Amino acid sequence: MLGGRQTALGENETEAHLNDEAKALFSRVIPYVVCHDDAAHRNLTSVWGYLTLTLDDFTALLTVMHASDDASGLVARAANRYLSKSHREAAGC
Repeated sequence: MLGGRQTALGENETEAHLNDEAKALFSRVIPYVVCHDDAAHRNLTSVWGYLTLTLDDFTALLTVMHASDDASGLVARAANRYLSKSHREAAGC
């Protein structure tokens, strides 16, 4: 019985970690949309579009974000945080 509780706790911790990472990913892309997209595209549809890019296209987006000076460097710091993660951690594994 105790083993089942430990497994459930592990699943809850994993779910919480993934939720935190999802929130962090949104918070990294939103400043980019605000600073780089034109006014007609500053919306959640654009954010979702960036979040659903292929891995190669998302990596290219991060490279653009990394070079940005907008929002006092916030966009670049957001990209750097994601780029500094290991491949498995960035994928949510």
